[in-house]
Amino acid sequence: MVIKTIDGIKVTVRSNDSEGVISDKEIQAYVDSAKEEISQIKEAVTLTEVNIAIANGKASVDYKYSTVKFERIRRITGNRLWESPSNDTEIAA
Repeated sequence: MVIKTIDGIKVTVRSNDSEGVISDKEIQAYVDSAKEEISQIKEAVTLTEVNIAIANGKASVDYKYSTVKFERIRRITGNRLWESPSNDTEIAA
């Protein structure tokens, strides 16, 4: 098992056979692929972990992400009264 940190993301590579050695370039490609996939999610998320399992020459990739906490922002709007330039009536905006 190999554990690395790439771009601040924990990456774990597990392999059951001798063919399970992959290069840093391949690991980076898996991380980039996971980043691309989570960018499709409508929520604000951050990729936290990528797990790569290699068996029989095939790679299985699993990833975890966390959502960014959102605090409700309240905007206070009040009705302002102003005079219309064309007549003397008041308009609520």
